[in-house]
Amino acid sequence: MKKLFGLLLLVSLLGATAFAADRVTVTITITNAPVDGDTLTVNAVARTWKTNATSSQITLTNSIGANATNLYNHVAANPFTGPLILLRSGTNAIQLVSQVGQALTASMLTTNWGTLSYSTQTV
Repeated sequence: MKKLFGLLLLVSLLGATAFAADRVTVTITITNAPVDGDTLTVNAVARTWKTNATSSQITLTNSIGANATNLYNHVAANPFTGPLILLRSGTNAIQLVSQVGQALTASMLTTNWGTLSYSTQTV
């Protein structure tokens, strides 16, 4: 009986360590200058590019690199719901990384200004 109990305990401990969780990363790459009114939505929160931006909007310029910097600075000052980890990725992209087991969704109203790519990491 003790051997059976020990074996069951060992199997349950091994089984518990076999579970894994996922972390999602979305890379937002700016390929063209956004236009006034273009929108990025992350976790159901929309942010709009505007020439004369308020604190809830992203400042629009005519440079791809400057727009990437403005997007990064905007998200750093006004984080999306999550919490998400914000990273800079090259000169024209940012990355948003979810917490382990947390959902992460992103979309663009129009895709003329950039691309979204997802990756999932098992941790």
